[in-house]
Amino acid sequence: MLPEEEKQFIEDLESKVLDERKNKKVSYKNGSSDRGDVTTVINALRCGVTVKSLFLQAPGLKADRLLIGYKRLEFARQEAVKAWSEILEKRTLDVLFANKIRAQQIMPIAVNRLVLASSQSGVAGLFEACESVYRSTNSVSKAALEIEENLRGNTGLDKITLGCKLYNPYEPSIWGDIYYVPTRVGTLMPVKITDLLEERGDGRRLK
Repeated sequence: MLPEEEKQFIEDLESKVLDERKNKKVSYKNGSSDRGDVTTVINALRCGVTVKSLFLQAPGLKADRLLIGYKRLEFARQEAVKAWSEILEKRTLDVLFANKIRAQQIMPIAVNRLVLASSQSGVAGLFEACESVYRSTNSVSKAALEIEENLRGNTGLDKITLGCKLYNPYEPSIWGDIYYVPTRVGTLMPVKITDLLEERGDGRRLK
């Protein structure tokens, strides 16, 4: 889904939650969600399924749980992006290590590159690495925006081809690039979702 389509999907999901609340079809006293709810939302966004179509195909789904799952993941994404942005903006050792774990959730290789540069050359190495990473992330983000813009004017096979340039679980793609900063939930790759939801086992947790 394009950004505006994802926005519409969530707005439609919110409307469904409100309708169900008014009709007292569900209880909202103890709202919760699990990994299955998050996976359902991600798959819907990947496949371009509308909220109406989703619930026609799977009427047993709970709109409130899907919305909570989405918002939980979006909040974690925003916090990780904020941590990453602060590192690139401040470019100090204190800020790097204060934000390292959170930023690793979306930019693990880039963060490790900054940590290595700082350990080898101190502040000067960190600054130089930040400059290089900043250029790389900007280049990838620009490429993603260009593809999204082209998608708006294409249909059929051309649209599928362009979409695969953004997301392809089996081959290199923009959203899977190590320097791509996820701008919304729909652009998150599986491993980043795992890290944002802190699902790694104790021996594999980010440090």
